[in-house]
Amino acid sequence: FDNGEADTSSHLSQELQYGLWFPGSADAPVDRNLPLLVYLHGAGGRDLRYLGMDQEFSMERLWAEYPNPFSLSGMSADKFPFAILIPHCPNGLEWAKKLMSVHVVQLILHVAATQSISHSQIYVTGKSMGGEGTWKVAASCPSLFAAAVPLCGGMWPYGGQGAKEYGHLISMPTWVFHAEPDGHVHIRESELAVEAVSKVNSNIRFTRYPDAPDVDGHDCWTRGYADHDMIEWLTQQTNPLLQENGLEWGREQALKLLGARCANTIQQAALVDPFKFKRALGGSFAKKLRRKSTERKTAGADAQAPAPAEAADACKSEEVQMEASSEGVAQFKSEDGGSTDTAA
Repeated sequence: FDNGEADTSSHLSQELQYGLWFPGSADAPVDRNLPLLVYLHGAGGRDLRYLGMDQEFSMERLWAEYPNPFSLSGMSADKFPFAILIPHCPNGLEWAKKLMSVHVVQLILHVAATQSISHSQIYVTGKSMGGEGTWKVAASCPSLFAAAVPLCGGMWPYGGQGAKEYGHLISMPTWVFHAEPDGHVHIRESELAVEAVSKVNSNIRFTRYPDAPDVDGHDCWTRGYADHDMIEWLTQQTNPLLQENGLEWGREQALKLLGARCANTIQQAALVDPFKFKRALGGSFAKKLRRKSTERKTAGADAQAPAPAEAADACKSEEVQMEASSEGVAQFKSEDGGSTDTAA
């Protein structure tokens, strides 16, 4: 089990810790040109406090103490068919919110480019908060994944909004798991996601468990990741387009989709409340000019009004910032709510 840290985007400045595990044993190491299973942990994996508040978080503990697809599979290390990439979601963030899905995609591209990974077999899965993230990451770059397996997490924002926004982007084979008595994330959220995906993708399966082993009815992952039919199905899914066109093509596809989502979000914000949009844009522009004026003062320059060229540069910079955010411009949308997954 190797762990590392990757700067997943130059101008977005988000570093992600991650762990990378290859199956096999010291006596009989497995060929490292393996399928890659990206596993997004639930909210409890952010700090592992529920496993012991007196212990510091580490990637080694996340791998050894937190449930993951290998530990729940019941398979020996030399039989498990995937390498596993486990990104770590920092405290205060969630996989399906802000730009986290974009950072995960960039991390996957980084690992696939630097490790012996089968590019035609990259899969994404996760439970609870990681289930939400699985939907969002898969939608952020559909051309990257051969299949997706979300467990007990719907498409954020809940209530059908997320399903409406990006359900049509889930073009890869998908297998969904959820327990019917789930009191943490209602099974209706998975139903809404499946309904949205089914309109454009016939290769989708939905396993519903009538019960669950925990008091909240939330745990579908213990059986889901132990389902050898699912594991066998996953190994059969391939993505020849990425193999043929290469990782750089995959990166370009992700950036194109991000740009389209940004443009759509900004357009929708302008349509919903044009006056608020105009005020926010003006305020953002004015803030940029004030910052430039302060910089000139600090440098000993005359505190004059910015020249037209400087004003144009400021406006252009704001446009770039607006296009860079997959959630639209923060000034035009309220911040995301609190965590939807407190311990899983």
